[in-house]
Amino acid sequence: MTQKPRSPTCTFLRKLISPYGHGSKDAFGYRRPTNAALIADYNRKGFIRGLTNAQMTDHFQGKGTYYFWADGRTRTPYALLNIDIDNHKFGTLAAALAFAQYLKGTIFPGLYFEPSTNGKGVHGYVLFDKRGFGDERLHGLAKMLDRVLKVVHRKWQEQNPDLVVEGVEIKGHPPRITWARDGQMEDLISGQFAKLPRELLSRFDEFKATTVLDSREISRLYLEYEDEPVVSARPVVEPAKARGSQTGCVVKQADLDQWDAYLAVAKTLVVSPLKTTGREVATAEDMAALLLVLEACTNDMNADGSMPTARIRENWEILHDNGDVERPWCPRRYTALRDQLSTLGLIDWEDRHYVPAALSPTGKGQAARWRLSEALMEMLANEKLGLGTAVVAGDQEKEVGVRELAVVALQDKEGEEDLYCDKSFFIQSDLQDDPLPEWIIDLRQPEFIRPVLDADSGRFRMAA
Repeated sequence: MTQKPRSPTCTFLRKLISPYGHGSKDAFGYRRPTNAALIADYNRKGFIRGLTNAQMTDHFQGKGTYYFWADGRTRTPYALLNIDIDNHKFGTLAAALAFAQYLKGTIFPGLYFEPSTNGKGVHGYVLFDKRGFGDERLHGLAKMLDRVLKVVHRKWQEQNPDLVVEGVEIKGHPPRITWARDGQMEDLISGQFAKLPRELLSRFDEFKATTVLDSREISRLYLEYEDEPVVSARPVVEPAKARGSQTGCVVKQADLDQWDAYLAVAKTLVVSPLKTTGREVATAEDMAALLLVLEACTNDMNADGSMPTARIRENWEILHDNGDVERPWCPRRYTALRDQLSTLGLIDWEDRHYVPAALSPTGKGQAARWRLSEALMEMLANEKLGLGTAVVAGDQEKEVGVRELAVVALQDKEGEEDLYCDKSFFIQSDLQDDPLPEWIIDLRQPEFIRPVLDADSGRFRMAA
């Protein structure tokens, strides 16, 4: 019997990344299984097929592109996370390399980093020593380290005004999984995908010696930088002549001028009109308008990571009032479009849950926390640059355009699961083995009587 060739590089890397899902990119675009598919796959087989040695080797050689989540399992001692130094809109590779070298020489001794293959950025990689805790704690530490990096970047940028770096963030957050007592997977909240390192075939020893952080070191750094304000670095430019929706809208005129690029991507995501819960349908033009707003909101996230529907609606209405988009805001069209993006795996969910104001003890609602995925953001950036390309064999680029996603859209699939609690009715999905509890179904009905908070007693009471 012929033994499969062993790869120390792949074996080492596999112990650092999550076995519960991965993403990929090829000439047709980006793909990843939906959370529901991952849960169903695990509960049926007891495992989820991970990256093979051949796939990892293809990635190292530039023949494919794969993305990972950090390993959040309690029984594994270390996890890999990515320091993503971004220069998508402005900045230079030289500046990104200088900042990475600064990190290596100061707070991250021995940091392994490499240039991004698709742009002017740099990817650094650190190991988390997470012995004794799992995915929730690891996710929290990643958020703390992200805060530290943003403060360090701001201070470095002030000292190096000629070396412009657009931004830095931690990627590769682990998926957070809820387990049943019988070992079945009940729920999975996606992490944030990061690209696997490329140069391990020639730099494996450097990678193994990269920075290792534990919870005490991250907590120390967080306390050191917690009082520092986080300010995004932006290059100083002359203000453009006022046009269209520059005033009071998160969407910039430069992006509006590239409407055709947004529409090209939208047409790959909405091949035929999407049904809504009402009489309306959502079109590719509606998706293009939503992508304009969501891209801008993702680049300028709320401090708590939330993506309130009210913010999206406000910016859409400004675009409509200024004549930049034709159709007015419609909550049912918005829900259909957002569900489509989530089904395609193009939303990075941090927390799907939200609390309506009427059910909150404070009287204030809590919005779900999510953003556009790195894959979709890169699709938009490439289309605007006129690239529409993907990495293929030999690191050569083949013009394929963002014309088709190799994923199952499920556009016309009836019984779509309502994950967001904002539809006027609920249809049971055939992806679920068990129906939702009656009280949740009742809560989603528009005629459901919401309790109100009694200011005197601090308790909820039913409205008269």
